[in-house]
Amino acid sequence: MKADYYKGTEKILYNYNYLKANLEIKLKELHEIQLDDGVSGINYEGVSTCKTYKISQPVEDIAVLNLEMINSITQNIKKLKSKINSIEMSLSLLSDEEREIIQMKYFDSMNWPQISNKVNMSERHAQRIKNNAINKMKVGLFGIIALEEEVPIIKSM
Repeated sequence: MKADYYKGTEKILYNYNYLKANLEIKLKELHEIQLDDGVSGINYEGVSTCKTYKISQPVEDIAVLNLEMINSITQNIKKLKSKINSIEMSLSLLSDEEREIIQMKYFDSMNWPQISNKVNMSERHAQRIKNNAINKMKVGLFGIIALEEEVPIIKSM
């Protein structure tokens, strides 16, 4: 299971830029729905209406659908913001060197020769720094369960 949290952290980092892009898309989508809710009023001047003044079923359906879409998008936005904040908080706890290597590897899609040249160290040393950073970040992203799998808990008899 140890590799699952490590790989999960890498997957999150590889998709960080896409998560941010998706957040922007969802915010725009929500704004557009709120601007144009698809419901318009009808002018009833000079028209006799029924005694109950009920809204027609199609208009009601559109209004309900729009509210459901707004709720769904709002929940999606909250989840995206939470995940992005978790990533950024975990990144902020890394050293400058670790953060720089993570940035180049996962966000800028650089390969190891490019990274090692830029940070002026061997590829292997840069990879060790990356591995240590991922191990730190996985605890920030997944919590104590990711930490517990590394250190076996010894039960006293």
